[in-house]
Formats: sequence, C-alpha cells, structure tokens
Amino acid sequence: MPFRICLNNGNSRGSGFVAFSTPEEASQALAEMSGKMVVNKPLYVALGQRKEERRAKLQVKAILFYMTLGV
Repeated sequence: MPFRICLNNGNSRGSGFVAFSTPEEASQALAEMSGKMVVNKPLYVALGQRKEERRAKLQVKAILFYMTLGV
C-alpha cells in the first residue's frame, strides 16, 4: 500500500496520502478511520479528488445551502 507524508522543511505537515488497491479497501478505511483519535487529534479521511472536481462539488454544495436559506 503506497503512501506519502507531506513534509515542510523535513517536518511533518500533519497530512498524508494513501493509495489503496481496491475501492473496497478505500471505503473500509474511510469508514473505520475517519474521526479516529491519533495523538489527541481526530483523523480526517476522505477520498482523493482533483482540485477542479473538489471545487465544483463545493460550489454545488454552497448553492444548495443558500437555496435552503431562501437567499
């Protein structure tokens, strides 16, 4: 299972990436590890997305949120 830890001047930035062999392994990790406490901090686990894809989904989410407010 390949992984990468993000570093800044040789120090951990507190984030990393893991590549899973199958979508099932990724889903299992998401379900089991998200929110788990590690060194007094909760893990944030999400599926990887390209910046454009993430931005588009956030824009849709924001539009739907404002529509519920009646703005």
